Amino acid sequence: MEKEFKAIYGQAMSIVTHKPSQYAKNITLRYPMKSTFKGNKIRICLDNFTGKEGVVFDSITIGRVISGRDLDPTSIVDITFNGSKGLHLDVGEQCYSDPLDFKVHEQETIAISFYLKEFTHLRCGVYTQGPLSTGYFGEGDFSHAGIMDHASSMKTPWVFFLSEVAVLTEPEYKVITCYGDSITSQDWP
Repeated sequence: MEKEFKAIYGQAMSIVTHKPSQYAKNITLRYPMKSTFKGNKIRICLDNFTGKEGVVFDSITIGRVISGRDLDPTSIVDITFNGSKGLHLDVGEQCYSDPLDFKVHEQETIAISFYLKEFTHLRCGVYTQGPLSTGYFGEGDFSHAGIMDHASSMKTPWVFFLSEVAVLTEPEYKVITCYGDSITSQDWP
């Protein structure tokens, strides 16, 4: 049987409450996640489904986590969309990345990082809870940096714009979808 892309992370986008503090400029968002299975390619989906303004992603990368928010700098590679390293998403739009040759090991933690240079309305996102759901944000462009400045970066329970991470893997690996209210937002094995 042929290999298939299977999600190691997926969320339906929600509307983040509108308030002035939800505009950000010159920040990197980094989202670590553990892969439950191995694969040799990866793709992601960025989503502005509930957005009221367009979003410009200046840089989108993936890397291997060595600890918390920090990555092995030699593992960081660009994720492209239609061959481009940046992406503009209009209101209500979503876009899958080009498949990227990136070997993922079972139970390995990887991280998706993206840099938002201009003022961006952080309206499209999901609030997550639990020990495996921590994201980070930092002032400046850390998309290609292994170490996020610990003095100016912080944890966030919000996952903005990232609605799926999928690995190209063997058919014997299975995915379970949990559908429901807040109880499904916990970390599941």
